[in-house]
Amino acid sequence: DIAAVCETWLTSNSSVTTAALRERGYSLHHNFRSDARGGGTALIFRKSLTCSMEKSRIVFKHFELTMGTVKTNSNKILFVVLYRTGPLTSSFTQELDILL
Repeated sequence: DIAAVCETWLTSNSSVTTAALRERGYSLHHNFRSDARGGGTALIFRKSLTCSMEKSRIVFKHFELTMGTVKTNSNKILFVVLYRTGPLTSSFTQELDILL
């Protein structure tokens, strides 16, 4: 019912892919690259689920992310879709520590 996807290559909210997902009963939150090809992260979920997009207060340079909270009858579950955009460096590790 929920998929976390990296390297989506989506370009906007109105793409053929997002339209096909919506036709099949899914919604999505995604962050696409507006300044380059490829990349992007997405949280895809059934429309019957309550999922709200979460925003980070910090802009990270070494990874892309999409965050969403799914509410059930008794719980709230935070999903984080993270994609490291370059080589593994100490800067990436420092930013990940800040996020966590």
